Amino acid sequence: MTDATSMYDQDTRVTRIAAAPGADASYAGEVAGRWFAGSVPHGGYIIAITFNAILTHFEAEGQGTPLSLDISYFNPSTAEPCRIDIKILKPGRTSTVAEAAFYQPSSKKPRVHVLVTMTSSTTGPSLTLARPAGTIPWTLPPPAQCTRFFAPDYAARAKGTSMTDNVMFLAAHNGENENGVAESRGWCQLPGRACDDWRSMGIFLDWISPPLWNLPKGVLPYNCWVPTLEIHALFHAPPSPGNLSLQARHVAITDVNDGRHVVDGEVRDEKGKLLVSMRQLALAVPWAKNTTQAKKVTKNIQTAKVAEVHL
Repeated sequence: MTDATSMYDQDTRVTRIAAAPGADASYAGEVAGRWFAGSVPHGGYIIAITFNAILTHFEAEGQGTPLSLDISYFNPSTAEPCRIDIKILKPGRTSTVAEAAFYQPSSKKPRVHVLVTMTSSTTGPSLTLARPAGTIPWTLPPPAQCTRFFAPDYAARAKGTSMTDNVMFLAAHNGENENGVAESRGWCQLPGRACDDWRSMGIFLDWISPPLWNLPKGVLPYNCWVPTLEIHALFHAPPSPGNLSLQARHVAITDVNDGRHVVDGEVRDEKGKLLVSMRQLALAVPWAKNTTQAKKVTKNIQTAKVAEVHL
């Protein structure tokens, strides 16, 4: 559950403000400088802020259960204030379709767009089904047999400012990586906070460690930044009360074509119950582009400040 003393909840908090033109509701937040992947904020952290605004809004409307999120990343964000605008597309008595757009002062255009379906409840049977032939089950070894993941040297930042400093990702060995399977799997924890509500899952909707990073050394032609372009997330069940850890797995299911590839992901609770499944479109590019994108954002901030001075 939400803990106001946890760094995660502090850095994803939002406050309702006057609705922006064209929006049904708006929320203000702040992108902290403690959740970066290289020179830009981690995409999952940006989603966590946006998801908190979505949940805050729809919980007040009696529809606080997410069914799906379709996430599109338009441009990298930076450490500055943010605004999330929510617009209702199809209201309903038990479920509502809406869009959420994530803005920052340094750009007039949204940095992230989310199509969301929220519900109050669903009715119907609950069944445990056999998996089709060819489906490969996955499990994790105990956390003590896993290794905490930190950003590689070429992506290193000042201590305390990297997302991997503030999220505990205990990576399991990928037993198939020598066969060319690009997979990332491990235990996920938020220090000082249980992972027992929808909000705790926000940052883990995007991977902590890109699957391509687990390929044998030399397979990739250079050190890669692997930004996510799109995520389609389907929610199956909330974590159980008191759940402390999550299990996450991401595996590339297509070849890499000009950097583009598709990844399937799952997040489960510590007992193995499926909570959310994802399909992601990602792009592998030289790591230098991570720094280049950050410089573009910084330039936009400086331009915006100059414009304010001349108003």
